[in-house]
Amino acid sequence: MPERGTIHDLLLRRTDLGRSVKFLVISLLHAFLAATIFTSLLLSVPLWAGPSQPEVSIYVSSRCQMCEVYLVQEVFPLLKEAGFERGLVIDLASGPNAAADYIRVQERSGIPRELWAHMAVFANRLVLEGMPPAALIREALEHLKQDPSLRLVLFQDEMHGGTSYKVWAFHGPVREYPIGTPVGRYLLERKVGAGVPRPNKGDRPVVPITSRPLFLLAIAGGFADSLTPCNAAGLLLFLAVLFALQRTRMQVMTLGGVAVAGVFITYFLLGFGFLQGLSFIGRYHLVSTLGAAGLILVGLWTLADGAGVPLPLRPRIPQIGWHAMGAWMRRGSGAGAFVFGSLLGICALPCSGGTYVSILAILGSQATRLIGLGYLTLYNLIFVSPLVVILLLVGNRHSAEKLRAWQLAHARSFKITAGAVMTALGTLVLWLL
Repeated sequence: MPERGTIHDLLLRRTDLGRSVKFLVISLLHAFLAATIFTSLLLSVPLWAGPSQPEVSIYVSSRCQMCEVYLVQEVFPLLKEAGFERGLVIDLASGPNAAADYIRVQERSGIPRELWAHMAVFANRLVLEGMPPAALIREALEHLKQDPSLRLVLFQDEMHGGTSYKVWAFHGPVREYPIGTPVGRYLLERKVGAGVPRPNKGDRPVVPITSRPLFLLAIAGGFADSLTPCNAAGLLLFLAVLFALQRTRMQVMTLGGVAVAGVFITYFLLGFGFLQGLSFIGRYHLVSTLGAAGLILVGLWTLADGAGVPLPLRPRIPQIGWHAMGAWMRRGSGAGAFVFGSLLGICALPCSGGTYVSILAILGSQATRLIGLGYLTLYNLIFVSPLVVILLLVGNRHSAEKLRAWQLAHARSFKITAGAVMTALGTLVLWLL
């Protein structure tokens, strides 16, 4: 439970901070997806909501003893001196609700995720992320007193021996300075609009990756993911089966479109659930780094597979997946086509899941929830676009089988291209971070 009290009180006490089987499997899957959507709606952030901090709000874990010492010895006296009388402490260790509230406040305030720290103090127009030094806090409070329109975020998330800090005034680039550099330098550079020459790396401005074209990463990632042969092979087999069942070309196009929609919806919802899970993780730079490293590893693995290197495990649709999809594709109905597409999206995860998770880890940790949803949609549209092309090219059973044979003959080339793109993307993201 949040702890309310005066700043004086907070100084004196510790912070409490078969068919039936198939039907059952599909029902459980749909229930899981529905629960994911329902949970996300409960946790959604109103787009029109702005920051509202009538008192000091402190988000900190009661398990962090050093955080408590820092607050009591450095932050609380400065806030009390600045005229803040009442405080609200939210214990991040109390459960997922506190963490979700912390994320909502950060997002409503519009603070870039690179500035989110393990603890945060919201004091009207000043936000302290992590443990900025007392001298910087005192100076920031003076600047805020002189300029009523100014808002500042100070970030320093190292508990021991931090050598630099970041500062942001809620628009423009985030800048990083050596720990002894006064906040006034940032404000001066912000006014003149031209940076003072910076002789060392630690003194240069840091542009958050959110200001870079992440949509290009979504496009390139979706393209690389679409080159993996599993989904294309599954769709071509499905189209050949439909022609064998004496379906007309219009019926094949319609059912094929339903199957592609099943792939898109299932893949989208799986990614959506993954993004929701990311919202409970606070170490976004770490998540981005792991995502980029994972993308490089998946790319190298895909390259090795395409080059014919013996591997202990190859990305393939499991045999049980082919059996399950085969039972539904032979039905030749709309429901069967959709379930087939859904199963194809799930069963193809050994081929494409590594790329998907790695790209989403980067996008989800660098963008707000709404923007991340847009990137997710774009990624999946690019991902299924080759399936739409295949659907348009196939005119009969012979062309479906011929196209499938061509796809299998060039599978290694597709894998090598996909692996090269993944490795390059992962390397680029690590460089940007």
